Amino acid sequence: MSYIIDVKRNKIKAEKNILYYFTYIMMFTHVTMGPITRYNSFKNDLMNLNPTKDDFYSGFRRFLNGLIKKVLISDNLGLLFNTLLTINNPTSTLNIYILLVYTLELYIDFSSYCDMAIGLGKMIGINYKENFDYPYLSKSISEFWRRWHITLGDFFKEYVYIPLGGNRVGIFRNIINLMIVWLLTGMWHGNTINFLLWGIYYGIIIILEKHVFKNILDKLPNFIRHIYVIIIVMFGYIFFTGVDIIPFIQTIFSKNIIDTTTIFYIKENILLIIIGIILCFKMPDKLNKKINNNAIINTILPVVYLILFVITISYILSGSFHPFLYNNF
Repeated sequence: MSYIIDVKRNKIKAEKNILYYFTYIMMFTHVTMGPITRYNSFKNDLMNLNPTKDDFYSGFRRFLNGLIKKVLISDNLGLLFNTLLTINNPTSTLNIYILLVYTLELYIDFSSYCDMAIGLGKMIGINYKENFDYPYLSKSISEFWRRWHITLGDFFKEYVYIPLGGNRVGIFRNIINLMIVWLLTGMWHGNTINFLLWGIYYGIIIILEKHVFKNILDKLPNFIRHIYVIIIVMFGYIFFTGVDIIPFIQTIFSKNIIDTTTIFYIKENILLIIIGIILCFKMPDKLNKKINNNAIINTILPVVYLILFVITISYILSGSFHPFLYNNF
C-alpha cells in the first residue's frame, strides 16, 4: 500500500527493476510485525549493500540480544501467563499479576522480534528503523504510542491521519480523524470485537488527553504520570489476553485481595519478573558509555554471550521455543 500510494503521490518513481521490487515485497512479508519499512529507504540500502565487519558484528550482537530475550525471558513469561490463567477462582491479586506478566511478555516478545529483524538487516547492509523507544517510560498515552511500534504509528499518520486533515482542522473533525485512525489500528490487529473495543479504548483516551486533560497531565509529577500510563496500558491489554473481559475486570475490583496461590507464583518467579522489568528500562547513557569503554567488561562480554547463546539453543532444541506473540494479531 505504501509503495502504491507513494508512487501515486509522486514521492517515489515506479520501480522498473523487478528484482528490487520483489526483494522488497518478499522481505516485507517477514517484517509486517515491524519495523515497517518504506520502499524509498529500502531501495537506497539495497542499491548500496556494503556491510562492514563492524556492521556484521553489531548486527549479530543485536540479533543475539533479541534471540536471548525471546527464548529465555519472553517464552518463560508466556509459560507463567498460561499457567496463571488455569487457576480456578481467581482473585484481584491474581488478575493484576496476570496483567503484569502479560505486559512484560508482550513488550519483550515484540521488541525481541524487532531486535532480531534489525540485527539481521544490519548484517547484510539494510538499515531498518527503530521500532521501540522504551515505551513504558512514557508520561502520557500519546507519548506511549510515539514510542511503541513506532513504524506502525508513522504508517497510520502518513497514510490515514494527515490525509484526513490531521491537526489542521477543527476540534470536532480532529476527534473524528483520531477515532478513525484508532478504529483502523484495532482492525490492523484483528477482526474481532475485542480489537475494535481496544481501538475505541485508546481512541477515547488519546482524544481526552489531546483536548481535555493535557494541561492537567502536564502539571502532575512525572512519577504519577508514569503510573497513569502503566495502569492505562495494562488495562488495555485485557482486550489482547483472550480472557472474559467483564468477569476479569470485576474480579480486579473485588474485595478478595490477597491469596496464597498468587503469593506462591510471585515468589517462585520473582527473578524472572525483575529481569523483565529491568529490560523495560533504558540504561543511562553515562553508564552505557562506561561499560562500552571498560576493557575488562569487553573481554568478558563475548564469553557471557556465548554461554547465553548455548543456553538459548538448548531451550530451542528442547522444544521450549514459542511463536512470536504478534503472530496472533
